Amino acid sequence: MDDKHSKFMTNIFTEAKHRTKYIKALEKITLDGQISYQRLIISLGLAVALVIIYIAVLIGDGQRIKYIFIPATLMLIALMILLANYMISSRNKSMLESTFTLITHKLAEKLRRKTKRSGDTGSLGIRDVRSGVLFFDNGDTGLVYQIEGHLSLSVLPAVAKAAADAKSRYLVSRYETVNELLVTSIKEVSAKSQLANLRQYALRDHQTPEGLWSQYMATMIYQYVDQNIANKEYTISQILILRDENIDSLKKSKQIFESAVANGLYASATLVVNKSEITELLAPLALLSKRGVQIHGKEETKELKRK
Repeated sequence: MDDKHSKFMTNIFTEAKHRTKYIKALEKITLDGQISYQRLIISLGLAVALVIIYIAVLIGDGQRIKYIFIPATLMLIALMILLANYMISSRNKSMLESTFTLITHKLAEKLRRKTKRSGDTGSLGIRDVRSGVLFFDNGDTGLVYQIEGHLSLSVLPAVAKAAADAKSRYLVSRYETVNELLVTSIKEVSAKSQLANLRQYALRDHQTPEGLWSQYMATMIYQYVDQNIANKEYTISQILILRDENIDSLKKSKQIFESAVANGLYASATLVVNKSEITELLAPLALLSKRGVQIHGKEETKELKRK
């Protein structure tokens, strides 16, 4: 069936007021030329009413027409534009409604980033983070692991089978109270440790020609990594939140999980204990801003200084 005939097809289960009509004149204005009969009738009715009011205002008092003609005309044009946006469709809704939703979302996000929520992980139900342990609002406790898997399109069948067997044994041996949340996100590559090592080597006092050459190369590599890689390239990061109902159960679940990792559950699983690192890892899940992560790190530093 060609496109010409499909324009007049409608869903028989759609209510009459939500059925649409294709208007060819809107092809140059919007990608969606379908307009519901309800919005079409309302828009035309309001447009006629606005024109009548506009004419009535102008001819109501001939002496003031030269003062109100321009502002009244501009107001009529503005209202007509609003009506046109109300009539035009956007994802089965009015364009005016979609625009209002976008504006309110941006305002809400801007306000959210300015609140205290952007400086902590409370939006995830985490009440506090102490010594690498997450304390949730409902009393649960948890740990954060930065993991690396080993299943991909190029993995050997034997490795895949061993990982599946390790997963099966772990699911049988773990406690019923434990919960796991695996989070995969994309983040900027951090080269802090590499840059620190290169900087330390470049600042050494080398006396031999070989040492001076190594110092020169370390400086060159440092500049290249700092300008082209650090916080400019992106990588996939995976974290696993191990959650249990209390500290004692969490300790046992931790031992079972780490034993399963040693037997091939994951390629590696590194326990994260630093509060600022935990916040940085949870930032994509909690929609934390970079400023929020920085503030949280500074707060942790102050706490350590007081101790």
